[in-house]
Amino acid sequence: MSRHRLVLAKELIRTRNRAVHELLGQEIVKLSNVMGLPALELDVIGIAEPTKPSILADFWAAVLHLNDKGNPYDHSRSHDLIALNLPHLVELFVTNGLQPVIEPVLSAALKTWQAAGVH
Repeated sequence: MSRHRLVLAKELIRTRNRAVHELLGQEIVKLSNVMGLPALELDVIGIAEPTKPSILADFWAAVLHLNDKGNPYDHSRSHDLIALNLPHLVELFVTNGLQPVIEPVLSAALKTWQAAGVH
């Protein structure tokens, strides 16, 4: 059982998927209880990906900062749409000392946000 707990902890360190991270954490707590061992501090083992609202909030805060500074970032020809060019945004973020990370998790969150019809 101790070896199984160790394997679960190693997998917890390795995964970034939030749902898997939580599931592994629950299993480790259950196993620790059965073994009579103290539960591990799950918040410090591995790093789950940030939640989508958190990623989007940071991203839109950075875009708002660009807007406030008058930096052109919108590639849309329409007044009621925003067209973003992520490589251009990265360039603008770096130039303005902003550090939102453009990674697949953010792209997926933006697509979900867009598909939900949030404007």
